[in-house]
Amino acid sequence: MPKGDLPKVTIGASEEYNEKTASIVSHAMLPSAMWALFFKDGPDGIGLDAPDEETLPVYNSVVKQFLAPGAALGAFVTEAGDFAACASWWPPGSHTPPDDLNHNEADEHEHDQPSEETSLMAAFGREVGKIHRELIWSRYGQHYWHLGLLARDPRRPAVPGAVRAVLQPVIDQAAAERQPIWLVTTSEHARDVYLHFGWQVVRVVTVRGHVQWCMILHAPAES
Repeated sequence: MPKGDLPKVTIGASEEYNEKTASIVSHAMLPSAMWALFFKDGPDGIGLDAPDEETLPVYNSVVKQFLAPGAALGAFVTEAGDFAACASWWPPGSHTPPDDLNHNEADEHEHDQPSEETSLMAAFGREVGKIHRELIWSRYGQHYWHLGLLARDPRRPAVPGAVRAVLQPVIDQAAAERQPIWLVTTSEHARDVYLHFGWQVVRVVTVRGHVQWCMILHAPAES
C-alpha cells in the first residue's frame, strides 16, 4: 500500500492514549499462551484457565504500568484508524540504563542458568537483558529506538494499512538518524510481521521450552 494511502496517524503520551493502548494490547494478548504463563503466578493469582473477565484487568494493569513511566521520559504512542492499531515507542534519550551495568563476570556466570524457582518473566528478563547490554547498550548507549508494544484491536474489523501506519514514521526517522530499533517479541506471528518490515532476528532466547525473539532494525546501508 502506498504511504499516501495509509490511514491517518496521531501521536500522544497522555493518560488517554495509554488507557486506549492498554485496552487494545490486553485484548490482543488474550489468546497468547506465553502471557498466560507469565501471569499464572501473578499477584492476582490468575491461572492458565482463568476466564477473560479475570485475565483482562490483570493484563490491562500490567500494560499501563509498563507505559506510564515512559511519558515523563519522552516515550509516546502512535495510533492509526482511531486506534485500530497502536504502537508504543521509546526514542533515543528516553531509556533507563540497565540496572546491573556494574555487574561483574563472577555474578554473570553465577546466574547463567535461571533456577526453576525463578518466574518465567524474570528468567526471560535476565537473559534478554544480557543480549540488550551486548548488542544495544554497549554499542549505542541512549542512541537507539525501542518498539515496546504493537497491537491491532481484535474487537474491530482490520483497517488496511493501520499497522504500517503506526510503524513507518518511526522507521523512516530512525533510518534518517542512522539509529537502530530494538524490540523483543514472544509471538511467531509478530516476529514474521517485523521481518516483513525489515527487522532481523539477532538472538533467540529459550527458557524452559518457551521462546522469545530479540530483533533489531538497522538503518539501510549508505550508498
